[in-house]
Amino acid sequence: NVMIEEVDKIESITSELLFISKPLTDNRSEEKVTKMMQDVELLLQSQANQKDIQIQLQSSTEASILCDRSQIKQVLINLVKNAIEAMEQSGKIIVEAEEIEHKVKLSVVDEGCGLPEDTLHRLGEPFFTTKSSGTGLGLLITKKILTNHDADLHMFNNARKGSTFEIIFPKADDETGIDE
Repeated sequence: NVMIEEVDKIESITSELLFISKPLTDNRSEEKVTKMMQDVELLLQSQANQKDIQIQLQSSTEASILCDRSQIKQVLINLVKNAIEAMEQSGKIIVEAEEIEHKVKLSVVDEGCGLPEDTLHRLGEPFFTTKSSGTGLGLLITKKILTNHDADLHMFNNARKGSTFEIIFPKADDETGIDE
């Protein structure tokens, strides 16, 4: 069992290192953020159900962003999986999308243990992790993808409990030329 666990960990690190080392493709198109959120919810709902966690989608926008769909879905998967793993008890994870001026804000809000203040500045460093089975590469990959998409990532603790990971994307140009 120990050998199998260690081989799985090696495989995980190797695949994440390969992802980091290869240049990011630039297959961008206009994608609806709500649709990507729904895809990620569908992918991770069974993992959340195992811990009695609800993934709730909240979207007040039909905005699109110019992005590589698979890369942004990978970012959302990383953030929601981290949220699931951070929660010791049942609860909910809110994945929210809203428009702010000419930007689209995506937030992943969990009810976990929060981010340790003394390590907050180190999150995203290669191989730094607070999880016993983590590789410390998930947030590094996330940051690399977001930088490539001119998006900003903000991480902070919630007032009551848990943490929020917030991504700010430039909004895709409206094809119709009409501001809503």
